[in-house]
Amino acid sequence: MPPASTGFNTAHTSGSAQVYNINGDLINHAYEKDSTSDRDVRIYQWLAAPDSSGNFHAARKKHHDKTGAWFIEGREYVNWKDRPDSALWIYGIRESCAILRQCRY
Repeated sequence: MPPASTGFNTAHTSGSAQVYNINGDLINHAYEKDSTSDRDVRIYQWLAAPDSSGNFHAARKKHHDKTGAWFIEGREYVNWKDRPDSALWIYGIRESCAILRQCRY
């Protein structure tokens, strides 16, 4: 803590921050709270990734054995997968999703 004769508190500091101006130099002390506020928790929850497990489990229940096996076991796909730095171009009618149950574009 600076001596009272050389420093003074700066007005309009927010939260628990204390700013001391000492002979023209600025020293900023921020003190973290031990616990997170309810507001912070709500913000973190809002920013968190959505839980997609419900969609995943619903899709797994609708899955049929060997769906898409013709593609994954096909020569072109196997060759592409075995070669590093290669490209695989898949073309077809956009509305006919043979591999996926639902397509999003």
